[in-house]
Amino acid sequence: MSAGAPALQGCGTLELGESHSPTGTGLELSIHKNKLTERQEKVLNLKKDLAEMQEWMTEVEEEDLDKDFEYKSPEELESAVEEMKRAKEDVLQKEVRVKILKDNINLIAKKVPSSGQELTSELNVELENYQLLCNRIRGKCHTLEEVWSCWLELLHYLDLETSWLNTLEERMKSTEALPEKEDAINEALESLESVLRHPADNRTQIQELGQTLIDGGVLDDIISEKLEAFNSRYEELSRLAERKQISLEKQLHDLRKTDQMLEDLQESLLELDKQLTTYLTDRVDALQVPQEAQKIQAEISSHEVRLEELRRNMRSQPPTSPEGRTARRGSQMDVLQRKLREVSTKFQLFQKPANFEQRMLDCKRVLDGVKAELHVLDVKDVDPDVIQTHLDKCMKLYKTLSEVKLEVETVIKTGRHIVQKQQTDNPKGLDEQLTSLKVLYNDLGAQMSEIMCHYYRYTYKN
Repeated sequence: MSAGAPALQGCGTLELGESHSPTGTGLELSIHKNKLTERQEKVLNLKKDLAEMQEWMTEVEEEDLDKDFEYKSPEELESAVEEMKRAKEDVLQKEVRVKILKDNINLIAKKVPSSGQELTSELNVELENYQLLCNRIRGKCHTLEEVWSCWLELLHYLDLETSWLNTLEERMKSTEALPEKEDAINEALESLESVLRHPADNRTQIQELGQTLIDGGVLDDIISEKLEAFNSRYEELSRLAERKQISLEKQLHDLRKTDQMLEDLQESLLELDKQLTTYLTDRVDALQVPQEAQKIQAEISSHEVRLEELRRNMRSQPPTSPEGRTARRGSQMDVLQRKLREVSTKFQLFQKPANFEQRMLDCKRVLDGVKAELHVLDVKDVDPDVIQTHLDKCMKLYKTLSEVKLEVETVIKTGRHIVQKQQTDNPKGLDEQLTSLKVLYNDLGAQMSEIMCHYYRYTYKN
């Protein structure tokens, strides 16, 4: 029995050993089967991931890349830019998942070459598509950002030029009420010219940016409207500014010319006044210096014409300010007009013979002497000697009247001319003196004729 026990044991051991081998093989098969199933599931999941990746890329292309968008408002454009930025971020964020997917497929390809090769081929296609998608979405995002930047830059330049146009308009308005002063007009002109020296680069940028966006079909209606309004205002204000500049330049030129004319006129009148005053003081008349008198008369006539021309110009041009031209120019004109009248009056006195008053007094003295002598002649006396004496005196007085007649006529004629030409400070008084002188001469002549006739009749009777 004892000898049989080991045999059983051995047999048992043998049986146990024989039964152990099939059991271990089954476990390995089970494990292998499980691993195979797991790998197949991984392959299926990876294929599913590849399919989802492909579907996602197709969706991104259709929604974000293949659509043609029309941006008719800045809000639409800004919204499109933000959406494209988000789409770009989403695509780039998938890069981590794509890398994980790639690593997993490469791992499967090493473990299961048969299935991995197919997955690797599909992966390479999708990786290429993914890179293409990344490049396209980067490009479109960059393009939209450039378009948005172009729009903002256009608005920036429009704001700059609009601000400049506002400044230009304000400068032109500030020139509408300038005082009639050279420094004020010159300052306004320089101020306007400094604004007009604004470079044209900004306007060029506006035209180029606007045309670029319009050609791309971006905000074309809005941009066209803005450009039309801007260009219209720019051209209108530029024309007005050019006219205003020319007007200020002419105004400044005329002002300087007028000031120079007034200054020259004032100096000439002062010189004439001084010259005539010297002549009158020295009792020099126009007859003594005829050429100089003619020259003075021509200058006075010229000054009268120039002064009247200045007055017409002042009346024809509207004042640049309520008080400017009227107060300043009017005051200067009045001063010159008064000075011209003074010079003209002195010239009239200069034209009057320097010895006229003395000659008139001499005539009056002679006639008064004749008048006094006539009163002592007694025409009633019948004594021949007395009558002869009276007759001799009459003949002497008659001779005196005859001799002074031409001088009296000359003085009266000259005096009438002086009165007519207003060559005296008191024309009315002189006229009365001349009339009195004429009446006196005529009365004396009549009395002399009567006395002479009486004596001749008496002598004839005797």
